[in-house]
Amino acid sequence: MLHRHQALIGRSVFRLFVVFLFLLSSGANSACGGDVPGTPMTVIYANANWYQGQPSTERMWQGILQERQASQGPSSRLGLNFTLVTSDGELPVYAANVVPKLMPLVNTSVVVRGKLVDLKDEGFGPELWIGSIQPSDDESTP
Repeated sequence: MLHRHQALIGRSVFRLFVVFLFLLSSGANSACGGDVPGTPMTVIYANANWYQGQPSTERMWQGILQERQASQGPSSRLGLNFTLVTSDGELPVYAANVVPKLMPLVNTSVVVRGKLVDLKDEGFGPELWIGSIQPSDDESTP
């Protein structure tokens, strides 16, 4: 009888271990939170196939998110509705179909996990693609 209970406990511990490894390897924490304690990251494009397939390296930026007037015309890059103002300068932010998610963060300090994508070969310039974003505790940014 004792061996049976030990076997059941062993299997339960093993299952928990497997679930833990799965969550760790899937990057669950990286997509959903925790860079600012107590504030989860809001996923913007992190789960989109085109974002994941873009070869630029994902990294972190901190700055003030500002609204921007996207230029209009046949040669304009639509969707650049925001700018992230950092201590290094301003980055145009690609925000097609996610404006309502980002508007509450306008004029606030934010932390962004994203990719800086250079579209000069397409006739444009570098722009920030946001994987996820959250308010920052650092109000002195940039």
